[in-house]
Amino acid sequence: MRLTPGEALATARALLSREGVEVALEGRTLGQNFSFFRTRLSFPLEPPRVRRTGLNFFLENPNPLPLRVEGRLVLLGQTFQVEADLPARGEGRLQVVGFRPGLERGTGRLELSLEVPGFLRQSLVLPL
Repeated sequence: MRLTPGEALATARALLSREGVEVALEGRTLGQNFSFFRTRLSFPLEPPRVRRTGLNFFLENPNPLPLRVEGRLVLLGQTFQVEADLPARGEGRLQVVGFRPGLERGTGRLELSLEVPGFLRQSLVLPL
């Protein structure tokens, strides 16, 4: 099977989606068509896990691919821009500076855009 670069990229993106891509092994011999198997493969990206310790937030990447994370951290009405490069199956730390007192006890959310650099982009919101 041969794919153009565009088809290969679309197939790889489909593999990382929840829907996946259909894969079949078929053949032809002695004038008969054979279908050995047909299945759907999917390797969806898992969202990062967030751990909070005081004003430090640890983002854990459970995926076998490195992720670029950009977005906003919203705590008690204050918004902070966040950026991190998370290694494959690794973690990164976000440290909040310039906060008002009491922020360490507040609840909030992380609004993130995840990117497999140059390949796939996905948005999500994580409650804290």
